[in-house]
Amino acid sequence: MPKKRLHRVSIYLLDPDRRRVLLCRSEQGPFASKYVALSAGLNDVETPLETLRTLVTRVTRLDFDFLGHATSMPTVLDEQSVKFFPPLHLQVTAIDQNTDIVEYVYVGQAKTAPTFREGSPLNWFTPATLRNAPTHVKAVVHHILSLMG
Repeated sequence: MPKKRLHRVSIYLLDPDRRRVLLCRSEQGPFASKYVALSAGLNDVETPLETLRTLVTRVTRLDFDFLGHATSMPTVLDEQSVKFFPPLHLQVTAIDQNTDIVEYVYVGQAKTAPTFREGSPLNWFTPATLRNAPTHVKAVVHHILSLMG
């Protein structure tokens, strides 16, 4: 039986100073109780950028801009959505022996950086303060902040 592949988009949202990244505590799955990027499954109704804009607005209520970088990969996910802000990279995460998640990783910059109430699943992190996250998330946060710094 071939491996099942789930496709999704995720965004690492920088604060206005580009020193911290907004992450969300996962409530389920293999990374439950750990901090990960905001992510959503791809659908046929919206482009990946529209999916992320809707997600960020719904979950955080923050206004933001997508960021590109010289190392971003050019990509076309389907015939109608050429990316002006291509994903920084693609990562494949093995969830179990039958399922992989293919994630298109984007970077954005928030226009404000509010403090989230205690107990909120959202929080701002630097590499030094990010302890409760999967290894691949720590590596991506470090990589993004080194690119932007």
